[in-house]
Amino acid sequence: MSRLKKIKPNVPQADLKDYVITLFGVPKSGKTTLAHNLGVEMYGTTEKSLLIGFEDGYKALPGVMAESIKDWSDFKDLVDDLIEDKEDNRDNSQFQFLILDTIDEMAEMAAKVVLPRLSKLDGKQYKNVDDVGFGRGTSAVRKEIMPVIKQLHKAGYGICAITHDKEKKMEPKVGQAYDVTTLSLSKTLSEGIENMSDFIVFINIEVEKVNGKNETNRYMYFRSDTTFRAGSRFKSVPEKVEWGAKNFLDVFKEAVTETNKGYKGSVVTQSPPPTEQGDDELNESDTVEEVHTEETEETNTIDPKEIKASIKDLDAAGKKELKSFLEEEFGSTKLPDISEVEKYLAIQNKIDSL
Repeated sequence: MSRLKKIKPNVPQADLKDYVITLFGVPKSGKTTLAHNLGVEMYGTTEKSLLIGFEDGYKALPGVMAESIKDWSDFKDLVDDLIEDKEDNRDNSQFQFLILDTIDEMAEMAAKVVLPRLSKLDGKQYKNVDDVGFGRGTSAVRKEIMPVIKQLHKAGYGICAITHDKEKKMEPKVGQAYDVTTLSLSKTLSEGIENMSDFIVFINIEVEKVNGKNETNRYMYFRSDTTFRAGSRFKSVPEKVEWGAKNFLDVFKEAVTETNKGYKGSVVTQSPPPTEQGDDELNESDTVEEVHTEETEETNTIDPKEIKASIKDLDAAGKKELKSFLEEEFGSTKLPDISEVEKYLAIQNKIDSL
């Protein structure tokens, strides 16, 4: 019983070492610089963050603590050293925040390890993961990468995963096809990264007219709309803020503060009871309203009835994958309350991808 007596209520802390952040966006939008500056702003020094360079995008960053990775074996050796340091020193370890730059190149290195295994297993000579049938190549890369990232995070490191962006065409069963900007990774690896992320932030460069002149500004998006993926496990985040580490941490700290307002000691004082729903359907007695996003001038709507119908149209394998997605993303296989717009956007995008 001694172990059980040690279990305490979780109280979220505004410390980067407790979270996984994914940054993605257009080229030269400042992803690596932002990640580096987050560590400096959080810890007051460049020396508590380690940039693990699968590519050399950090060369222009003064003061950055970086380790260039030669191959997958070299990375695994570094992981062993990092975990040993955490085990020996815990919060006094040399680093608290790890930047993986980029997951794209990380996947390329992992592929060079898994392809010979699959080639030997199948008696073929695979040159890239897409040559391996039934998605086994991309699945093998995910299985090589995700346990290592989870191992580092479980050891006590905050993780910032950097990747690029790509356009993906979504073809819903109802309505017209549309493009979504998402992570520039395979579907399988994207799902793994997204599911473990506490923040998925899209960075965009936008031209705006100010006093009759065009100005270029960078923004960080914390919430999805129908044109790009973004999101957070915290409810109290804005749609977007101007690019910058201080602005990011202000959003982060405010989100944690708002979350903790619902707790007093070990008693939840301000969390409404969940809506009772089936695994893949809404209660027929519920009043179904359209859920409106407020992210663009044109109103985008999501009708829970359409989502319910889409779920029923899925085959058994699709329903199983959707339930796994709900469990990993939201901690329950039940559909969220209809007021939670971002979650329904994520569910619709998932259904569209099946």
